[in-house]
Amino acid sequence: MRQYLAQVPGGVGVPTRGTRESKGQSSLGASAGYGPLSAKAGRDKSASETTEFEVERSGPADFNRLHALATEQGLIQQLSALDEAIWDQLQVGELLEARVVFALPKIHEMLAAVEQFKELAGVMRAMGQELKADQVQTLGLIDVIAPILRNENPTLIGSLAGSPKFRLAVPLTPSNLLVDLPNIQGEATVLAAVERKTARGGFITIADLVKNIQAFLPNRAARRGGTKGAGGAAANQDQFLDEQELRIAHPAALVTPVAIYR
Repeated sequence: MRQYLAQVPGGVGVPTRGTRESKGQSSLGASAGYGPLSAKAGRDKSASETTEFEVERSGPADFNRLHALATEQGLIQQLSALDEAIWDQLQVGELLEARVVFALPKIHEMLAAVEQFKELAGVMRAMGQELKADQVQTLGLIDVIAPILRNENPTLIGSLAGSPKFRLAVPLTPSNLLVDLPNIQGEATVLAAVERKTARGGFITIADLVKNIQAFLPNRAARRGGTKGAGGAAANQDQFLDEQELRIAHPAALVTPVAIYR
C-alpha cells in the first residue's frame, strides 16, 4: 500500500509524531454567599500540560489516504459502466476501480473432483477396465498442476459486475490477506494497477502466474512444428486451458491488487 502512496504527490507527507498542550484554571481561596450574589476571594492559577503522541500508521488508514489523494488528482479510472471503447482506453500502469465477482479458476473445482476420480480409477483398473487416452492425459496434467497451484500464490478471476465478458486476473499474496480466501470470493470492489492487457484474439494465461507451471506446457513454436498427432494433443491442451480457466480470452487484463473491499 505504502509503495503506491509514495508515488502519489503528498502521499507520504503525513506527520506521525507531535505534541498536544491542554490548558485549564485552578483556584485557591474561599467563597461566600448564595446564588448570583456570591463573592469569591483568592487567586487563580493557570495550569498547562503537554502530552507527546504518536500516530500509528495502519493499512486501512494508508488506503483511505491513497484513495482520497488518487481520486482528488484524477488517477483512478472508474469502471462502473464498461464497453469496448472504455476498455480500449485503459492503459498499462493505470489505477482502476471496479465492482467485480471473484472466483477461483475452475481448475480448483476439477482438482477436488479428480481426487475422487482417482479412487474410482483404481477400482476400475482392479476390475480390468482401462481408462481412455484423454482421461489418462488429463490425470497426468492434474498430477503436475495440482501441487503447484496449491503451493503458490492463488489467482482469482474477477468478472466485472454488469459486464462479465470483461475479466481481470488478480494474483494474491496470502500473507497480505486479512480474511481467508473463501471470504474474498463473490462480489467485491477492487482497486488495482493494470500490468497487462490482451489484444484482440489474445489471452491472459493464469499458468504464467504460477512458478514453473510452464514446464508441462510446450511452447507454441514446438507445437506448430510437431506432427499431426502432436497438433491434436496441442488442441486438446488449449481446450483444457480454456475450460479450466488456466487462461482467459480477450477482453482481459492482468492486474496487481492494491486493495479488495466490500
